[in-house]
Amino acid sequence: MATIPSNANKLVSTKDNNYFLENKITLGEEIPTTGTYKMGDIIINPWSVGAEIGWICTDNGEPGEWAQIINGKPDTDVNIPWKNVYQKPSTYAPIIGNTETTAFRGDYGEIAYEHSQAAHAPVNAQKNSDITKAEIEAKLTGVITTHTHNYAGSSTAGGAATSANKLSNSKKIGFASFDGTTDIPVHLILGEINTSSSGSTNKNKWTKFATINVSGTSYKTCTGKFMLDAAETYNCSGILFFYFRLLNNKTDTNVILRWLALDNDAYANSIAAVKKSAGVYDLYFKPLSDWNTMHITTYSNKSEYITLYSQQEFVASITPETTSTFPVSLPIPIPESGSYWKGFAKVNTDGVTEVGKYIDFHNTNTETTDYSIRLQCDATGPCTVKLPSTSGTLARTEDITSAIGNINTILSDIVGS
Repeated sequence: MATIPSNANKLVSTKDNNYFLENKITLGEEIPTTGTYKMGDIIINPWSVGAEIGWICTDNGEPGEWAQIINGKPDTDVNIPWKNVYQKPSTYAPIIGNTETTAFRGDYGEIAYEHSQAAHAPVNAQKNSDITKAEIEAKLTGVITTHTHNYAGSSTAGGAATSANKLSNSKKIGFASFDGTTDIPVHLILGEINTSSSGSTNKNKWTKFATINVSGTSYKTCTGKFMLDAAETYNCSGILFFYFRLLNNKTDTNVILRWLALDNDAYANSIAAVKKSAGVYDLYFKPLSDWNTMHITTYSNKSEYITLYSQQEFVASITPETTSTFPVSLPIPIPESGSYWKGFAKVNTDGVTEVGKYIDFHNTNTETTDYSIRLQCDATGPCTVKLPSTSGTLARTEDITSAIGNINTILSDIVGS
């Protein structure tokens, strides 16, 4: 039996014992980074799960040069399974082309797909410019007829389309919304509100019925009329002119509230404008009796500047910037004791009409004199002039004197004869 050298490294296997004098075989999980190794030394990695099963030293040194020991066959062998090919890349760049062994560009494929999904004519389709009207007519046979399709929702050809019964987007006509489905009364176009009357203690309180907004960065004007109609006969009705004009400084507003007609002079100051901000005003109405309902309709050059409110709460007081007025101070003055030379003549309940010092009559409409006949009071004290109770003439003093003179002359002639 051969003697084993004392410096020999032993490789143990299940079969024969093998000995190496110059090199050593060790177990390890990685290439050494320290120590001295000789060319031919081997490190086996028994824990490897891949193709790399160890390393062999290819040059002496510390720690020497190392190369991988690979399990498997070279990738030039086409008969081995893909999993056993070693040193294969993780990914492969496609070979672009248009053959059976090459790949086609993806961006071109996307363009082709999108084109296939869009409506299009074949590339060989005939264009309108390629054929004349005469050529088309020459190809036609038979009689060309026309027909009428039903409109949307109609049961008969040419019938009204149901979609036309209602506008898809409703519009405004004045203050009223219009979508075509119902009639619009005129008062809704003008804009109408009703003040609240739900209280027995609303007398002399204020209720808001509108807001007018002419604010902004440019001049704005909102003008028109409010028509007030009382629901109860003992209240007032009238027409109020309003005018809101934003001035050139964009902060002040010229406001006018003036009655054009009013059947109850007690309501002359019953409309008030309260300033909320520059160019924005709330309008209030003040009833002078309880259970007072007013129907208020408006006409304006700019309805979009007006917001109307119905049945608002009553408040005891407001701070108005402007209140409504009547062109003639109300109440209208009439002649009365101590001040007869003013106002308008009025027939009192006792049948007496008080007038001034004299009354002028004019015989023609074109005369330029102060008067044709003047009925004048020159008496220094009270006196009574009675008209004839039967037919007769009321004459001037001069005419009466002249008539008496003529009578005297006649009488003298009679006596003398």
